[in-house]
Amino acid sequence: MRIHMSRRLFLPAAVLGGVAVFAAVFFVALAVRSVIADPAGDVPDPGHAWTSVEGHGDDADACYVDTEAGQAFEIRVDSSRALRLEPHATSPNVIGGHVENAVTVGAYGAAICGGGESGLPNQVTDDWGTIGGGTNNQAGDNAGTTDDAPGATVGGGGYNTASAGASTVGGGLDNEASGGVATIGGGWLNVASGDLATVGGGLDNEATANYATIAGGGRSDPTNAATLNRVTDEYGTIGGGGNNQAGDNLGETYDAPYNTVCGGEGNVASASESGMHYYGHATVCGGQDNTASEPWSTVGGGTGNTASGYRATVGGGSINDAIASDATVGGGRGNEAGYAATVGGGEYNTASSNHATVGGGQWNEASGMDSTVGGGLGNEAAAQYATIAGGGRSDYGDTNTRNRVSDEYGTIGGGGNNQAGDNLGETYDAPYNTVGGGEGNVASGSELIISDYYGHATVGGGQDNTASARHATVGGGSSNTASAGLSTVGGGASNLANSSFTTVAGGYSNTASGSNSTVGGGQWNEASGDIATIGGGYGNTASGHRSAVGGGSGNDAAADYATIAGGGRLTPGDPATRNLVTDEYGSIGGGGGNQAGDPATAVGNEEPYATVAGGKNNTASGDSATVGGGDTNIVYDDYGAICGGGSNVAGVNDANTTNQTYATVGGGLQNTASDIYATVGGGLHNTASAGAATVAGGSYNTATVTYATVGGGQENEATANSATVAGGDSNTATANYSAVGGGISNDASGMYATVGGGHNNTASGSRATVPGGYGNTAGGDYSFAAGAQANAAQDGCFVWGDTSITAVSCDNPNEFVVQADGGLEFYSSGDLSTWCKLPAGTGAWSCSASDRDLKENFTPVDGQEVVAALANIPVTTWNYTAEDPSIRHMGPMSQDFYAAFGLGEGERSMTTIDPDGVALAAIQGLYELSLEQAERIDALEADNAGLQQQLDDLDARVTALEGGAPLERGSESLLASIMPYGPLFLAGLFVVGGLVVVQRRRAGGQS
Repeated sequence: MRIHMSRRLFLPAAVLGGVAVFAAVFFVALAVRSVIADPAGDVPDPGHAWTSVEGHGDDADACYVDTEAGQAFEIRVDSSRALRLEPHATSPNVIGGHVENAVTVGAYGAAICGGGESGLPNQVTDDWGTIGGGTNNQAGDNAGTTDDAPGATVGGGGYNTASAGASTVGGGLDNEASGGVATIGGGWLNVASGDLATVGGGLDNEATANYATIAGGGRSDPTNAATLNRVTDEYGTIGGGGNNQAGDNLGETYDAPYNTVCGGEGNVASASESGMHYYGHATVCGGQDNTASEPWSTVGGGTGNTASGYRATVGGGSINDAIASDATVGGGRGNEAGYAATVGGGEYNTASSNHATVGGGQWNEASGMDSTVGGGLGNEAAAQYATIAGGGRSDYGDTNTRNRVSDEYGTIGGGGNNQAGDNLGETYDAPYNTVGGGEGNVASGSELIISDYYGHATVGGGQDNTASARHATVGGGSSNTASAGLSTVGGGASNLANSSFTTVAGGYSNTASGSNSTVGGGQWNEASGDIATIGGGYGNTASGHRSAVGGGSGNDAAADYATIAGGGRLTPGDPATRNLVTDEYGSIGGGGGNQAGDPATAVGNEEPYATVAGGKNNTASGDSATVGGGDTNIVYDDYGAICGGGSNVAGVNDANTTNQTYATVGGGLQNTASDIYATVGGGLHNTASAGAATVAGGSYNTATVTYATVGGGQENEATANSATVAGGDSNTATANYSAVGGGISNDASGMYATVGGGHNNTASGSRATVPGGYGNTAGGDYSFAAGAQANAAQDGCFVWGDTSITAVSCDNPNEFVVQADGGLEFYSSGDLSTWCKLPAGTGAWSCSASDRDLKENFTPVDGQEVVAALANIPVTTWNYTAEDPSIRHMGPMSQDFYAAFGLGEGERSMTTIDPDGVALAAIQGLYELSLEQAERIDALEADNAGLQQQLDDLDARVTALEGGAPLERGSESLLASIMPYGPLFLAGLFVVGGLVVVQRRRAGGQS
């Protein structure tokens, strides 16, 4: 067992004792050092006489001085004893301080560190006793024997006594620790008489039972000893304060254990119960004059509180009483809690039944088992599981205006003068009723069916509302009534839900009288058809089965599944100007004076699913007919539709609603869609008079043939099957599948012909096209005319006319004709860096393809090799397969050209630049050959001239000979020398001439 004493008081005493012992040892050491200065010789002279010193010297472990056998050793100061060491075979005694301080003869291991005075010495009477200091302190019982109270300790102070074994007094004045291992930390007049009892300090505290603890405090009146703190039973604890008691103080110390008072004044924790176990364990944490008198009872604080039941708890407050087991009072004043009941606080509240709860407030009562009152004033939860969150009397002085739950599981959230339950005496016949708050509300639903108690009525709040049937609900408002099973009124005033599953969300004087009917709000609305719905508004009626009115005024959904979203009477006082649905599944979105269904007044299902989205005076009288809105629009036939506008007609008023079905007018004014699937999108005075014909908008447009379409514009006509005029003015599409995009006075009169727009254009050929412009004519089949005054009169020709005053046309079928007074330009790159242009007034193309900056990877060309390769390419005349054979062209084939030079993108094409390049390279090669031939010709001519001169000379000589003229000197010898070689000379001339002929043939491309 560990024994504890107050650290605050024991520590100074222990420190004081340690200092005294240290001083004693220090002085002994000085003496020893003096004595053993020469341990082998005589005792040194200290300047005074040694008494009975037996010896001195040293041994293997220490230097020492020694006394005679049984002789005590003293250190004196100024002739008075300061420290006395008394020998004992077990443990010597150490006595410091005043000379009268003493250890009882026979005791050993005792220590007196200091203190004492004349006549008031400190005394250790038993073995191992310790006194740290102070005066007139005693450690031991001084009973004549030294071994019955060993180990007692007094740290200091005065007149303190630690008289039991291992008992401790840390300090203070007149304290007594007389219980075994008892501890007193300090203070004055404290007593720890129980074994292992503890008093930390304070004034006149008594821990008289074993294991008792008093931390501090003491007398609440310092002059009155009766106001002390007292622990009378084992394991009791008092934290502090004054005049507190832990235990029953009935003589026995074991019958009320573990009681605790944390502090305060006049508190008593006295729980006791005899039997096999001693329970105790009561707790008072603080406050004044509080009592916890039963096992495990607790009072947290406050004043005059009582926890008198098992495990009862009072948190605080004043004169509260937890009178039964497990009762709890959190605080407040004058509150009372019964068995396992709880009062959180407030004033004069009572939780008198098992497990009942009152959170707070004033004069509240939870008298039903497991009932709850959260707070407020004068509330009463009188039935089992009843709950009142708060609120209370609507008139403070009138107890009859309280909130009251009279039947089981009833709930009131707050407010005043509310009632949950029927209050007819029995508490089980109207259970689970709920009032959220407000004033004067009653949730009294009750119904006993085969032993099931339904109840479950709810009033959320408001004033004077009543939910009087099972599962009925009133959310709030004033004077509302939900009087049928599962009926609901959300709020408002004077609303009535009087049939099963009916709902009135709010508003004023609304009635939901059809089974499962609903009124969302508004005023004077009535949903009288089963599952009928009115969202709101004024004076609306939903009398058809599953009919619905969203709102507005005076609307009547008179047929089954009829719907009116809103709107109402055009004239407030005239019911005839209301919106009316007369046939099943009919719908009106809003507006006024609209009707969906057969105009006949009888309600039925002849023309169901009719719809008018809004507007005024609109009528959808056919089956599934629709009017989106506008004014005075009429849909006569089934599935017809008018989206809006005014005075539009869909269908035909011929008393037969099935022959011109699905006609549609989108809006506009005075438009007519008079045939099956006909459509007019909007505009003014447009007519779609044939099946699936369409006029999208514009004015005075006409689509008169099946699938004809006019997109818009004015006075346009689509008068053929699937013909189309997109817009513009006075355009006509008169042939099947023809189309005019827009513009003015354009005509698409050829089948599949198209005029995109412009002015006065005509596409009269089959599938001919004029995209726009002015005065263009595409008269040939598949022809195309664009620009101005272009005439594509032949089949398949393309004609573009510019702004020149001269008209342009094609002369032949499939011809491409372009009039471009400013020239032509073609670009083959996105950045416009490569192009070909035909300048205005010229006949030659100019291209950017020879620009050096557009080329790379240059490789020189051998012109003579090109000439040689070119000589092998066949060149023929021919005609294209599309041309007449009489039309001739000359040139090589692309395959031969690609095989000879490898130029271009492949063997089936040949660009214009590559033959030009080949021709230029061949010219350069021929030029080089001509230069070489010219040089050789010049040489041959020079040789020939020499020979000719020789011949001339020879001829002259021969002539002279023939004439008998004498020869010049030497002529005979020359002729004689030549003549023998004449044949050889002629042969040489023949060879030279042949070489010339061969070279020229090479130059001409022959091998």
